[in-house]
Amino acid sequence: MEKSAALSFQRCGILRDHQGAVHVLRLSSSGKYCLSAGADKNVRLWNVEKQTLIKTYAGGHGYPIFDLDVSSSNSQFVSVGEEKFAVVWDVQSGRIIRKLGGTSSGHTHRINAVCYAHMTEDSIICTASYDRTVRFFDLRAGNRSSDPIQVLDQSADSVTDVCSFQYEILTASVDGYLRLYDIRTGYILMDYLGPPPIGKCCFSHDGNCILASCLDSCLRLIDKSSGDCLAHYKGHCNEEFALHCQLTPDDAFVVCGSEDGSIYSWELTESIIVQRLDRAHKSTVSCVALHSNADDLSLLLSASHDSTIQLWKSIVILVVTSCVRILWSRGRRKTLLRGNQANNLALDPFEFRPFKLIEKTEVTYNVRLFRFATSDPQQQSLVHVELGKHVYAKAWINGKEVRRPYNPINKPNQKGYLDILVKVYPSPYGLFSRYLDSLKIGDCIEFRGPKGKFQYERNKKKRLGMLAGGTGITPLYPLIDTILNDPLDRTQISLIYANHSERDIIFRNRLESFATQFPNRFKLYFVLNEPPDSWSQGVGFINEKHIQQHIGHASSTSNSALILVCGPPAMTKAMMILLNKLGYKGEDIFKF
Repeated sequence: MEKSAALSFQRCGILRDHQGAVHVLRLSSSGKYCLSAGADKNVRLWNVEKQTLIKTYAGGHGYPIFDLDVSSSNSQFVSVGEEKFAVVWDVQSGRIIRKLGGTSSGHTHRINAVCYAHMTEDSIICTASYDRTVRFFDLRAGNRSSDPIQVLDQSADSVTDVCSFQYEILTASVDGYLRLYDIRTGYILMDYLGPPPIGKCCFSHDGNCILASCLDSCLRLIDKSSGDCLAHYKGHCNEEFALHCQLTPDDAFVVCGSEDGSIYSWELTESIIVQRLDRAHKSTVSCVALHSNADDLSLLLSASHDSTIQLWKSIVILVVTSCVRILWSRGRRKTLLRGNQANNLALDPFEFRPFKLIEKTEVTYNVRLFRFATSDPQQQSLVHVELGKHVYAKAWINGKEVRRPYNPINKPNQKGYLDILVKVYPSPYGLFSRYLDSLKIGDCIEFRGPKGKFQYERNKKKRLGMLAGGTGITPLYPLIDTILNDPLDRTQISLIYANHSERDIIFRNRLESFATQFPNRFKLYFVLNEPPDSWSQGVGFINEKHIQQHIGHASSTSNSALILVCGPPAMTKAMMILLNKLGYKGEDIFKF
């Protein structure tokens, strides 16, 4: 019987000096010191161990402070608030080093959040504003310029948070999107979490997941690589304010405040509330900060609109009930597995299962269609993959476990096999695609799924607009095939399909056959970057004119259209910008 530590906190102190709501606090890496700021326009430095105030940083702001961040060296910090500029401070002297923005090229409204881009040795500061932009400022410019060096303007509404991890910048917005920017490649990935505005976000400590607090009283854990929602955390109240949420340093628990003054802790994988500090504060708990020593989680700080900062020490409780939770989890999984077996389903969303390669077809010069049979083909198990969902493939390559998501092109209830369409890239790119291409008939790999947020409902929308690039056709082709061959489905489809050259077009004959067979329900338009001389359709990249002519402006669809986008990250980024220009909002667009 295995024992383990449960998360439990007990109040051990209180910090009082703020006049008004405390909006943000940051712990030092040692856990000995803390910076806090809020409605009283000042930043305070505390000795947490002694529970004493060390210094007050005043004179930088004339309005409430919303956020701050500390440099890796702990020698400086930056604060932002109602003003249109960021203030950089020297920790030791308390003097203002410089102000960033406040010029004609700076923000035009209040700044909600700020962070150092730590991979740049703290030389870049990122600010997120109500004006719908994120701006990068370079501290190496000295006093020569307070202008931003880059502006990110993809958001359709106020940007509520910004944070960094290695070479990635993450933003949250009222428009319901998380946006992940890779500053090395210039790529952007966007995940739509739904209509509720996103208040705050953060990376897990291993960098594989994103935690987002939304104004529907729900925290969401997102897989960074796939965009899948892995878990929901509920029970607290969060409908008005942007509340900071945190993962414990070992990524085992989730902690967040509540607008009723309570503090909640959830177990990460099962989303179970493991502790509720009921009415820990008299008002909204706006921010939490966590610190661990070498052995375990040791300290929680909570800031509130009641003007106080509460200190909580962890109590390590050795419990046997954790075994019950493990057994319950295993029991739930076994129940699901039994259900899958009873329904004769070949795939399982929790467990990887082996599939054998039985056929490999060359679709184009660099695209292969791989057909994998279920482990027992004689049983003809159903390979149930709902339209628009994906599966994960797993293999051991060069001694390491590698996983990749793929959209099968099966019809939803295909018996006996799984079809995967893959573009094979030349070395050194495409590690997994080259591995698949090297497989021999009879070789096995494992699959798990289906996963994904897309849900198709017959006749829910009058029109589907589709923007695809290259192998981005894979989630869309089964959808087109199913809709057009369903006599009860009256949905009209317009597909704009972009490729590099004519020989790169996947499923061209089938798509053109659909256009001929269903002229009133399926419109097809190809765009080629390098077209032949006789080419009569789109040239270059998909542009605003192409979308307007073949799909239409948002105003012309009367909220009856859904736009589906699937392609390389650069293309997806460009399409989102064009669609926003044409009036399409977050709820009108789904990005695979």
